[in-house]
Amino acid sequence: MKYLMLLCLGGMLLVYCKRPAPRSNPVDSVSTLPTHPPEVKTDSLLIIPDTATIEAGIFNKKENMEPGKEEYLFCEKWNLDSSTIVAIVRGFTPINGSTWHYGYDNFDCELVGYVKISGKPYKMYLNAGSYFFLTTPNEQYIFGDEKNAFNKYFLEGNIYDAYLEDR
Repeated sequence: MKYLMLLCLGGMLLVYCKRPAPRSNPVDSVSTLPTHPPEVKTDSLLIIPDTATIEAGIFNKKENMEPGKEEYLFCEKWNLDSSTIVAIVRGFTPINGSTWHYGYDNFDCELVGYVKISGKPYKMYLNAGSYFFLTTPNEQYIFGDEKNAFNKYFLEGNIYDAYLEDR
């Protein structure tokens, strides 16, 4: 009797396992990838021409650093005037998210304000790690000091280049 019951359970398990699993999206039978993959968006870059007019507004410092650290002392004194901010906007180059993530240090010390580039306003987040974000409600662009030309104004430059020089 036990064997008969075990045989029935095994048969039911085989029948249940052979049923196809329910799928919410259709699957291409050749590559088993969804037939409607999500749209892939590439990084978009904002190119600032040399002829663009750039106006810097008022910037406020945002910091969340631990007192006593070297970064804290730097951040406490760090302040850039509007002409330096305009020079930074002109001198930095557009970078993508991967370059920003792997090539720049992120510090809890930044200047936040507004700039106008050819009349279009952007909110600017200028980090002590020598990069900045320009944002609007619908756009976000990243810029970095790829040539380390502005290192004297920042706590850290492009760290990826320094890594390559050490090798």
